[in-house]
Amino acid sequence: MATEAPLILLVDSDSQWLEATSNYLFREGIDSLTATEGKKALNILKKVTPHMILINIFLEDPDGVELCQQIRTLGTPSLIVLLAETHQEYALLAGFEAGADDFIYKDTKIKLLLYKIKALLRLSSRERVTPPSSDSFSIRPDTYSVIQKDKEIFLPKKEFELLSLLASKPNTIFTREEITQAIWDKKLSHSRTLDVHIRNIRSKIEGINLKTIKGVGYKLTKE
Repeated sequence: MATEAPLILLVDSDSQWLEATSNYLFREGIDSLTATEGKKALNILKKVTPHMILINIFLEDPDGVELCQQIRTLGTPSLIVLLAETHQEYALLAGFEAGADDFIYKDTKIKLLLYKIKALLRLSSRERVTPPSSDSFSIRPDTYSVIQKDKEIFLPKKEFELLSLLASKPNTIFTREEITQAIWDKKLSHSRTLDVHIRNIRSKIEGINLKTIKGVGYKLTKE
């Protein structure tokens, strides 16, 4: 039985880059759809759910950060990856706060870009052990969401994986190094990225006992 080809939505105002990247991905067995603006991307997402969405962080009306936020509001479980230029850490942090999962520098050579995309797709497809639910909420691995008080809260992939990791061993301290290696499969160059994801989880799940262990890491205390 043939394996379904991954589907990626490319969102960038540069039509030449879109065409070249789309053609290269197709030759490598990856299907893609393209959009030159955020509104078109949102219309596409009403009809299909791609495995990954690549968004240029500096789109116009809406920009990439706002588009990322709108996509998460729709409850789309797709992996969201931002395309950025170097030395744009401030924009990337805003993107993570809006629900992005990762980023790729746009000037990355096409072959390296492909390897990065494949690695992210591979990581996103790994089956994780279903973590135990908290007393105040339950975790839904099939939809990347949390059920709390009969309300379904959709989380970006990295936030969901972070919450699942902490919930897998309640009252256990996970160091920052353990978390970043497990969730991002590497040591993060931006130390605030983990903190942003933790803050987002706290703001979305009412009353969650997610404790900061200063200088060490985090733990989820079971109610």
